[in-house]
Amino acid sequence: MNYIVKNINALSTTPVEAADSRETKLSVVAAAVNQKRKSYNVVGLVDRTTDVVLEPTYYNVRNTKGQFAATRTYRRSAKGMFVSK
Repeated sequence: MNYIVKNINALSTTPVEAADSRETKLSVVAAAVNQKRKSYNVVGLVDRTTDVVLEPTYYNVRNTKGQFAATRTYRRSAKGMFVSK
């Protein structure tokens, strides 16, 4: 899974300091990330900094080779693949 580390102050217009509480930081991130489309899931905060770890949920992410890759994998139906005896 591809994770992104971003600074909270770069994402939002509300300034956040490293000494602020965890709840304050998460509320600012929740307000800054697009809640309608849910393009990111908040994984967590980096200790004693203003950085947040985000997980993209959209489908146009790239893998390590630079190719487009899906974040979710879907399995095909297993009907007809097995022969019962």
